[in-house]
Amino acid sequence: MKVHTKFIQAFGALLIAALLFAALPAGEVKADTLVVGPGETYTSIQAAIDAANPYDTIEVAAGEYVENIVIDKPLTLLGPNHEIAGDSENRVDEAIILNSVELGTNIIIESTDVTIKGFFLEGNEKARNGIWFNEQFAENTDLNITIQNNIIQKMGNDGSVKEERGRGIYFTNPLESSNTNLKGKPYVYGIDISYNYVQFAEGGIILRDNVYANIGYNKVENANEGILVEWVMSPIDPSLLEQHTVHHNTVIIHDEYGWNENTGFAEYYPDVKDTYGCSGIRLNVIGGGAKVIARENNVSASTASNDHAGFNVASLNSGKVQLFDNVITDVRDGIRLWGTQESGGTDGDDNPLISQNFQVFGGTITGGHYGIHITDWYYRTGYDETIRGSVGLQNRVYLDGNLQISGQSGHKIRIFNDYIDYRDVTVKLGMNLVTNVDFDNPDDVEKVNVFVDLNGEDVPNTRNEDTAEIFIIKLVAKIGDNYYSSIQEAIDAASAYDTINVAAGTYAELLTITKPLTLLGPNADIDGTTGTRTDEAIITFPEGDNSGWSIIDAESNDITVNGFTFKNDQIVNSASGGWDLILIGENIEFVNNRVISQAQQKIPFKIQGPFTDSSDPNNDYAGAIVKYNYFESPNTYWSTVIMQGIGATVQNNTMVGGSNGIQIQPYSNTVGGIVSHNDVSGYIMSIWHNYQIGGNGLWIYEYNNVSAPIPPTTYYHYGVVGTWGGIRVQTQTPNIEVRFNTFNGENDDYTLDTSELLERNSLGVFYWDSLYSGSQINVHDNIFVNVDQNVDNQTLALGDLNGVFANNTFERSAYIENGYLIYTSIQDAIDAAADGDTIEVGPGTYNEKLVIDVPNLTIKSTDGAAATIINVPDEAEDVKNTGVLVNETNLGVITFDGFTVQNFTENGIVQGMAAHEGTTFHVLNNIVMPKADYLRNGIQVSGDGSTVIGNTIQGAPLTEDWAGSGIMVVNASDVTVKNNTVSGGDIGITIQNYSGIVNNITINNNTVEEARIGLALYGREGYRGISNITMDNNTFTREEYASPAYGVNIQTADVSGITFTNNLIENVSYGFRVSNTSATVAGPVSLRHNQFVYNYYPILYYNDPVTVTIDAKENWWDSIAGPAESGFGSLYLGTTGLVDYIPWCGDPECSFLVYPLEGEITETVVIDSPIVYLLKDGTVINPAGGPCFDITASYVTIMTESPAGAVCYPGSPGIQVAAGVKNITIEGLEIDGEDTAIGNGIDFLGAVTDVIISDTYIHDMVGDGVHFAAQPDGFVEIKGNLFMDNTGEGVDNSAGSSAIDATFNAWGDYSGPKGTYGDDVSDFVTYDPWTHVDVYVSDGFGSRYLNEVALGEVPAEGITYSVYANLQKAHGAQFTLTYDPVKLQVSSTSTDGTVFPYEWTGDTTETVAPGVDTSVPGKITFAGGAITAVSGEDQFLFSVTFTGAATTDELNPLFFDELDEDWYGMNPLYGSSLNIYAAGMVGIADVNVYDLPTLKIVPLENFAVGNAKEFTLTVTNPATGRDYTALNVDLVVPDGAVLEYWDGDSWELYEPGVDIGELDAGATADVLFHITFATAGDINIPVTLNDGTTFLVDQTFTFTVLNAFTVTGTVQMQGRTERAGVLIELAHNEFAEYMYDTLSTNIITDNYTLLNVADGLYTLTITHDRYLDFVYTSYSTADLDLTRLELRGGDVQKDNLIDIFDASLVGLNYGAAGNNSADANFDSTVNIQDLAMIGGNFDLQSTVPSATNYAYGTWTP
Repeated sequence: MKVHTKFIQAFGALLIAALLFAALPAGEVKADTLVVGPGETYTSIQAAIDAANPYDTIEVAAGEYVENIVIDKPLTLLGPNHEIAGDSENRVDEAIILNSVELGTNIIIESTDVTIKGFFLEGNEKARNGIWFNEQFAENTDLNITIQNNIIQKMGNDGSVKEERGRGIYFTNPLESSNTNLKGKPYVYGIDISYNYVQFAEGGIILRDNVYANIGYNKVENANEGILVEWVMSPIDPSLLEQHTVHHNTVIIHDEYGWNENTGFAEYYPDVKDTYGCSGIRLNVIGGGAKVIARENNVSASTASNDHAGFNVASLNSGKVQLFDNVITDVRDGIRLWGTQESGGTDGDDNPLISQNFQVFGGTITGGHYGIHITDWYYRTGYDETIRGSVGLQNRVYLDGNLQISGQSGHKIRIFNDYIDYRDVTVKLGMNLVTNVDFDNPDDVEKVNVFVDLNGEDVPNTRNEDTAEIFIIKLVAKIGDNYYSSIQEAIDAASAYDTINVAAGTYAELLTITKPLTLLGPNADIDGTTGTRTDEAIITFPEGDNSGWSIIDAESNDITVNGFTFKNDQIVNSASGGWDLILIGENIEFVNNRVISQAQQKIPFKIQGPFTDSSDPNNDYAGAIVKYNYFESPNTYWSTVIMQGIGATVQNNTMVGGSNGIQIQPYSNTVGGIVSHNDVSGYIMSIWHNYQIGGNGLWIYEYNNVSAPIPPTTYYHYGVVGTWGGIRVQTQTPNIEVRFNTFNGENDDYTLDTSELLERNSLGVFYWDSLYSGSQINVHDNIFVNVDQNVDNQTLALGDLNGVFANNTFERSAYIENGYLIYTSIQDAIDAAADGDTIEVGPGTYNEKLVIDVPNLTIKSTDGAAATIINVPDEAEDVKNTGVLVNETNLGVITFDGFTVQNFTENGIVQGMAAHEGTTFHVLNNIVMPKADYLRNGIQVSGDGSTVIGNTIQGAPLTEDWAGSGIMVVNASDVTVKNNTVSGGDIGITIQNYSGIVNNITINNNTVEEARIGLALYGREGYRGISNITMDNNTFTREEYASPAYGVNIQTADVSGITFTNNLIENVSYGFRVSNTSATVAGPVSLRHNQFVYNYYPILYYNDPVTVTIDAKENWWDSIAGPAESGFGSLYLGTTGLVDYIPWCGDPECSFLVYPLEGEITETVVIDSPIVYLLKDGTVINPAGGPCFDITASYVTIMTESPAGAVCYPGSPGIQVAAGVKNITIEGLEIDGEDTAIGNGIDFLGAVTDVIISDTYIHDMVGDGVHFAAQPDGFVEIKGNLFMDNTGEGVDNSAGSSAIDATFNAWGDYSGPKGTYGDDVSDFVTYDPWTHVDVYVSDGFGSRYLNEVALGEVPAEGITYSVYANLQKAHGAQFTLTYDPVKLQVSSTSTDGTVFPYEWTGDTTETVAPGVDTSVPGKITFAGGAITAVSGEDQFLFSVTFTGAATTDELNPLFFDELDEDWYGMNPLYGSSLNIYAAGMVGIADVNVYDLPTLKIVPLENFAVGNAKEFTLTVTNPATGRDYTALNVDLVVPDGAVLEYWDGDSWELYEPGVDIGELDAGATADVLFHITFATAGDINIPVTLNDGTTFLVDQTFTFTVLNAFTVTGTVQMQGRTERAGVLIELAHNEFAEYMYDTLSTNIITDNYTLLNVADGLYTLTITHDRYLDFVYTSYSTADLDLTRLELRGGDVQKDNLIDIFDASLVGLNYGAAGNNSADANFDSTVNIQDLAMIGGNFDLQSTVPSATNYAYGTWTP
């Protein structure tokens, strides 16, 4: 017997506790609370458990506890989160219990009455359990164990022992060991496992062996089995069952599960994995009458792959599993049912595949592959196939109707039957379950017996016991709680007024109904046309020819059919006639159904009144309701729906196909009906109202969408019908109202199955029969589209259709008043019309062109041109077409009113020139729009008395063939053209005499826009006369100026009598032109009160000879100054034209007339009557000794063309005004006293009334600027003037008694009239606020020298000037700064920070954009404004940066060009003036442009490393340069180089800033340097020239530096051991300066070295006295180490040849001692050895290397 050590410990503790308990007084048993945590009495949980008494509470603080805990007594363990769910985000710091033992358990429970709440349990890859109940340590069946609000994770799976894999929470029955048969054994209960979060475990929550628990509100993920309940074989007390269910849990299935410290997830081990795959909730081996309930759980998978199952249910023999309202999402198998027998067995009752007691109530299974999978997948193939279960039909599954299965990629219900025939299977489907049942093997379908469970009891079934069977029991019909196997069976069993519910499915039944019943399909109350329907109950025909059958044959009152689909798939019928559905009776309701019939010769649906005699006048049958149904019958030549002899409501249905969509046959019935809100489309007639014999019931057709569908090729054509009708009325005494319907005949033409195009006439409403008296037909408020004829009443002759035409809406409608047919073609109506008829045309687009040839015809639209469009059809590419043509004479009066004519290519609305006799054409209120640029005219009339009024025309262009006109009047008299608008094209309006008489033409109130010519008057040779033309209130305008363009052009015509008044001609080159070559005008010609705006020549007129003077007085010439003198705005009169234009209008409204003054006036202008004088610019008034103006009259204005544009040089007062006058205005004049005029600028000699003085510049008067001798009365305003340098007051009102307004004037001083320099004012003058402007240019900055700029730099040097102003109350400025563009060019401007950043109306007539304009060379124009007034000194306006363009000896000033109308403004709210005169504008006297000095270095080539070499730096100051007082030069020397310069006396080591001294323009200076480079290559040396403080020039020079080498070699001399003294020389073959030499030393090898030898080719010479020289002319420094050379001795003559002369010299000196030249071997004795050396080298030479006697052979360095 095995005794656990913990058991011994527990026994001892219980003994001690019992003794203590016995010692306590009765009633004093008390539970304690122990605390565990850092700093507490207990720092480990186990220590506290060991110390605790039974039923104590242990509170554990947050922290980590590495221990494995055993609870061996009744205790409560509370962690910090004992009241917070395990998956909550609100948990506080955890008490973490870490597993410390391999294959260990975090907490082992060995007692009942234990509570564990609020902990974080973490295992490892070898951990076995988070919490395990040890089944050996309890005796009670009620365990009373609570596990709540814990987190349990990382219960490992090491992949080794299946039984030892980690589990989160694990319970087994303490009273029974695990075995395979627990039937009747004790169970345990009283376990609460709730609100825990378990992840990363083999099993999340596992209960085995008759364990019942409340498993609720847990979350499990990353576990192979989320929740496992298995081996429940003993039923719990029914009163306890509901407290012990699996409910409200969330389980998330993952492909991988468990925990591994290294990989996170444990691997999925295929060799030991459970063959049943991952399960969300697994319920396994439930039997013995036990029941397990799972309610409202949520199971999902991270991926719907592998072998996942949401619920995995297996081996239910005599147990029961019930699932209520669970949600399963994206799991491969939503619910899987299977057997788990793992070895072959012989007990046929053991582990049957599917028990009878698996039930699913409600819930959803969404996504995944299978919804419900019934399978034997894991049965071994070795199972004894001879054994079958004997339970038969008891093996069943029940799925109730509230279960929803959807979204699977495979089947909703799958029965996998490799071995399923070992057990019979019965699946009972709830009535309304939406499902597909599929089989893997199609042959299995033969094994399926479909039958019904009647009232819960199986129908006896004869089965072959040798054949396995699968039973799918579908309950299809239900009455109350009773179920039926077929619909007819339910009908037969039903009582009157019963309701029969029918499940989804397909039923091949013929239903006969003879009693009041209600049939409800699964889509009852779901719209059959548009509703989102569930799976259908489809009732169709049994197999066989159904020509004489009906799916429903009903004859009874009070029948309802709701929510079905009825189908007939048989196309060809053996006999004609019959019905798919026929219902005879009253109060029949057919709603929310779909009827789809393919039959060619059957009626799909009919409701008939129960009449016996259809002509009985007492028939009053009613109550048929047909709503929300979809009817489709593509092939039948009968009507799709027929209502016969019964009052009916037919609403909200869709009826597609059939010769007729719906047919109403009232017969004699007295009850009418309503057909409304239906979509009806029949091939011949959509609605057919016929066979009304005598009944007077009202039928209303309203809100229907009636259309013509295209029949399929299977449609049964019984003849070609030429007409489609929307509603056909074919009755004798109809009583109908047709209202608010839409009739659409779009598909009236279609191709038959013979490929023949059937072109049909389509009618909206037509009457087809003779009517009896008392007929009532009311057609109103309908819409007709795409029909050939709207309403046809001709056969009935009921009277006119005026009311029908007026009260319906037609896509196209043309109606001859009081007629019987409403056409859709206007031409059809014209062709049917008679003399004097009126055709009314409704709105719409008419694709046709019209020819009007009916006399006295009026054609008018009802809704105007915009809504009534004649769209002219396209012709062949080269064919031109006309929209509307009147081309016959003697038609009387033709009126065409209110249309849009578009898409034509030649003429819009035209009366031919030949048709003018006897035909008057009124063209009214039309819109004429061509397809593109069309050829001729928009509107043309040629008949006398014609009118063209209120039309809008897109003009016609000028082509090679035709000058198109918007409106052409040709050969006609007494014509009125008014209130028209012509846009674009060549000519707006043309009046032409082509071949007749043109007289009395009125052209009023027309607008011509964007045409080349506004109005043209033309004739032709022989027909030039045009007389009495009146043109009034017309507008000829273009948005932008165009040339050549004309307002009025008279050409090739002789025109007499022209009245041209109140017209506007704008933006054309010629306003009113009379051709000088081809036209004449005769009087009277009056051009008055017109506005000529922006015309180059407002009038061009020079007839020769002149026959009439044009009266052009009182016109507005676009300027108060009147016509210009020349150029733009002038009158071009040639040499002979006469135009009288003075006076002219002073403004566009001509509110006053203007008389000009100009030139030089030398006398005082005396004004003794009211007048406005305009002084043209340049006018000078210089009277001798008197005033310029002497005013003695009232209402006098003296104004100038521009401010200060005219000058008065008075000899006394400038302007003298007599006392007593009133309304005097003086504006814009400059009065210059020249410091000599004694008097006042403007002198009011006495009291005056109403005075305005504005924009006037009065200066240098010996007196006051303005002087009042007495107080003025009325309105006095003196504003916008400049008073400056007058000796008296600026304004003197000292004789006055009250102040006058002289605010907003300038006084020549920033500080106003009280400033140091300003003109003062007297008392009684209000001058504050005042204005002031003086502008100046700052000295230039940004260049090297003040007001100087250099040429020749990249980027070029710039010099920036800023323009500032001293301002008072200024709101804007516009002025020009000039410069010499030859010498300066503008590189940039800036207005950043300007005080005038906004647009401004610079000269009060043109708004200019803010900024700087430099587009004109030599001019810089600034413009800008401010929102509020600007006051202040030194206000920035703009800056400009120049670069030099050319040097100059002349002054190059920047000055303000006052001739360019410089202008400064103030706010117009200040008064009558906007002007501020500038008191000063100061520029720059000169900007010097000069050339910079240049630098040059010679030489730059062939320097060598380590070799010092000289170079010269030359600084040249060009003659166009400036003088410099001191210059310095800087060089940047590369690292290692040594630079020296010659200071005139010696070489000095270079330091920055070599002084050059003064250098005037045209002079040069040289500086000598030498430099030794340390590195080779192209070496850049930057050189900078400056004047000590200012940089001038920098330039980088590139020196070519050769590499340098060290050359080493060995040389010896023949016959000597001494090696020193040999001369080695290298001479550069190209650069003589590179010469190197050295003497050898007396060492054996490498006895000479040459340093810093420049790269290149050299001549190498090696020489010594008495030896032959070695010379090599192609030595390259690349050969750094010379090979050993031995000089050949004996050349004592030293001529590089050893010959007899050398021997003779030795002979002559033979025996001599000492240093003798004949001593060849230098041994101090001339002897035989010397002769021997000569003899041995005899005849050798060293000058010709190619010779055979060359001493050194092929030796090279």
